[in-house]
Amino acid sequence: MNRRSNKTLASKAHCYASIQEKTSVSDNAGGFVEEWSDTYSDIPMSIEPIREIRKAEFRTYNIEATHFITIRSNITVDTNNNRIKYGDRVFTILTSANPQERGVETLITAKEEL
Repeated sequence: MNRRSNKTLASKAHCYASIQEKTSVSDNAGGFVEEWSDTYSDIPMSIEPIREIRKAEFRTYNIEATHFITIRSNITVDTNNNRIKYGDRVFTILTSANPQERGVETLITAKEEL
């Protein structure tokens, strides 16, 4: 008999982070500068580092992922224009999925920018 408790998504979502969107803003010199602004803030999510074996698997497909992020709601993110900010840490979104297309959670593969 397995007595290990399976954590629910609610208990694993212990981090509160923001999803930011890249926008172009005028620099008052005729050009544009890219800035990041919060699209969603204080979203409960789980941020977990990827194990080394899994990282090696990803590298065979040229994916430099460092973390798995699970969000408790179906939030649409654009891998080109969105990022996740958790405190001083910034994560670039590499992939986003809605498992089983139920709209319950969003699974993100991300790379932490150092």
